[in-house]
Amino acid sequence: HHHHWIRHSLDLAAMREALAHLPGRHSFLGFAKEEVRAGERELYEARMEEVEGEAGRELRFYFRGQSFLRGQVRGMVGTLLEVGLGKRSPDSIRLILQTQDRGQAGPSAPPQGLYFLEAAYPPEKLSPR
Repeated sequence: HHHHWIRHSLDLAAMREALAHLPGRHSFLGFAKEEVRAGERELYEARMEEVEGEAGRELRFYFRGQSFLRGQVRGMVGTLLEVGLGKRSPDSIRLILQTQDRGQAGPSAPPQGLYFLEAAYPPEKLSPR
Protein backbone atom coordinates (compact mmCIF):
# COMPACT_ATOMS: atom_id res chain seq x y z
CA HIS A 1 0.00 0.00 0.00
CA HIS A 2 1.70 3.24 -1.10
CA HIS A 3 0.72 6.84 -0.54
CA HIS A 4 1.58 10.24 -1.90
CA TRP A 5 1.58 12.70 1.01
CA ILE A 6 0.35 16.25 0.71
CA ARG A 7 0.72 18.28 3.84
CA HIS A 8 -1.56 21.14 2.83
CA SER A 9 -5.32 21.28 2.90
CA LEU A 10 -6.92 20.77 -0.49
CA ASP A 11 -9.97 22.51 -1.97
CA LEU A 12 -12.01 19.38 -2.66
CA ALA A 13 -14.92 21.30 -4.21
CA ALA A 14 -12.57 22.83 -6.81
CA MET A 15 -11.09 19.39 -7.50
CA ARG A 16 -14.55 17.90 -8.06
CA GLU A 17 -15.39 20.78 -10.41
CA ALA A 18 -12.19 20.04 -12.36
CA LEU A 19 -12.93 16.29 -12.43
CA ALA A 20 -16.29 17.00 -14.07
CA HIS A 21 -14.48 18.21 -17.24
CA LEU A 22 -12.70 14.87 -17.79
CA PRO A 23 -15.38 12.28 -18.72
CA GLY A 24 -16.22 11.99 -22.41
CA ARG A 25 -14.31 11.50 -25.65
CA HIS A 26 -11.30 13.80 -25.76
CA SER A 27 -7.70 13.88 -26.80
CA PHE A 28 -5.82 13.34 -23.53
CA LEU A 29 -2.40 14.20 -25.05
CA GLY A 30 -2.13 17.18 -22.70
CA PHE A 31 -1.87 14.79 -19.75
CA ALA A 32 0.24 12.03 -21.36
CA LYS A 33 3.98 11.52 -21.69
CA GLU A 34 5.56 13.70 -24.38
CA GLU A 35 6.34 10.77 -26.72
CA VAL A 36 2.67 9.80 -27.08
CA ARG A 37 1.34 10.93 -30.49
CA ALA A 38 -2.32 9.87 -30.81
CA GLY A 39 -4.46 10.64 -27.83
CA GLU A 40 -8.19 10.34 -28.38
CA ARG A 41 -9.78 8.11 -25.76
CA GLU A 42 -13.13 7.81 -24.02
CA LEU A 43 -13.18 8.34 -20.27
CA TYR A 44 -16.41 7.00 -18.81
CA GLU A 45 -15.89 8.04 -15.22
CA ALA A 46 -13.59 10.29 -13.20
CA ARG A 47 -14.23 10.55 -9.49
CA MET A 48 -12.57 11.13 -6.18
CA GLU A 49 -13.43 9.72 -2.76
CA GLU A 50 -12.35 10.90 0.64
CA VAL A 51 -11.77 7.95 2.97
CA GLU A 52 -10.26 7.31 6.38
CA GLY A 53 -7.05 5.41 5.80
CA GLU A 54 -4.42 3.88 8.05
CA ALA A 55 -2.66 7.22 8.41
CA GLY A 56 -5.66 9.55 8.44
CA ARG A 57 -7.70 11.08 5.65
CA GLU A 58 -6.96 9.83 2.15
CA LEU A 59 -8.14 10.87 -1.29
CA ARG A 60 -8.67 8.11 -3.81
CA PHE A 61 -9.08 8.81 -7.51
CA TYR A 62 -10.97 6.43 -9.79
CA PHE A 63 -10.78 6.61 -13.58
CA ARG A 64 -12.72 4.24 -15.83
CA GLY A 65 -12.16 4.40 -19.55
CA GLN A 66 -11.77 2.64 -22.87
CA SER A 67 -7.98 2.70 -22.46
CA PHE A 68 -5.34 5.09 -21.18
CA LEU A 69 -2.30 6.79 -22.67
CA ARG A 70 1.14 6.36 -21.14
CA GLY A 71 1.33 8.81 -18.23
CA GLN A 72 -2.27 10.03 -18.63
CA VAL A 73 -3.58 9.09 -15.19
CA ARG A 74 -0.51 10.47 -13.39
CA GLY A 75 -0.80 13.70 -15.41
CA MET A 76 -4.49 14.08 -14.57
CA VAL A 77 -3.93 13.44 -10.85
CA GLY A 78 -0.96 15.84 -10.68
CA THR A 79 -3.04 18.54 -12.36
CA LEU A 80 -6.02 17.89 -10.05
CA LEU A 81 -3.74 18.24 -7.03
CA GLU A 82 -2.61 21.65 -8.32
CA VAL A 83 -6.30 22.63 -8.56
CA GLY A 84 -6.75 21.51 -4.96
CA LEU A 85 -3.74 23.54 -3.84
CA GLY A 86 -5.10 26.67 -5.55
CA LYS A 87 -2.28 26.78 -8.13
CA ARG A 88 -4.71 26.59 -11.08
CA SER A 89 -8.43 26.94 -11.73
CA PRO A 90 -10.78 23.98 -12.22
CA ASP A 91 -11.46 25.33 -15.72
CA SER A 92 -7.80 24.83 -16.69
CA ILE A 93 -8.67 21.16 -17.31
CA ARG A 94 -10.84 22.21 -20.25
CA LEU A 95 -7.97 24.28 -21.69
CA ILE A 96 -5.58 21.31 -21.46
CA LEU A 97 -8.09 19.08 -23.26
CA GLN A 98 -8.55 21.71 -26.00
CA THR A 99 -4.88 22.59 -26.57
CA GLN A 100 -3.52 19.05 -26.02
CA ASP A 101 -0.42 20.80 -24.65
CA ARG A 102 1.41 18.85 -21.93
CA GLY A 103 3.11 22.09 -20.87
CA GLN A 104 -0.27 23.46 -19.74
CA ALA A 105 -0.86 20.56 -17.31
CA GLY A 106 0.56 20.03 -13.85
CA PRO A 107 3.43 17.68 -13.01
CA SER A 108 2.83 13.95 -13.07
CA ALA A 109 1.84 12.48 -9.73
CA PRO A 110 4.39 9.94 -8.49
CA PRO A 111 3.72 6.30 -9.41
CA GLN A 112 3.56 5.15 -5.78
CA GLY A 113 -0.04 4.52 -4.85
CA LEU A 114 -1.18 4.09 -8.45
CA TYR A 115 -2.55 0.68 -9.31
CA PHE A 116 -4.67 -1.01 -11.92
CA LEU A 117 -7.94 -2.16 -10.38
CA GLU A 118 -9.51 -4.31 -13.11
CA ALA A 119 -10.14 -4.86 -16.80
CA ALA A 120 -13.65 -5.51 -18.06
CA TYR A 121 -14.41 -6.82 -21.52
CA PRO A 122 -17.73 -7.05 -23.37
CA PRO A 123 -19.07 -10.65 -23.23
CA GLU A 124 -19.02 -10.96 -27.03
CA LYS A 125 -15.23 -10.44 -26.97
CA LEU A 126 -14.78 -13.34 -24.55
CA SER A 127 -17.01 -16.03 -26.06
CA PRO A 128 -15.33 -18.68 -28.23
CA ARG A 129 -16.01 -18.45 -31.97
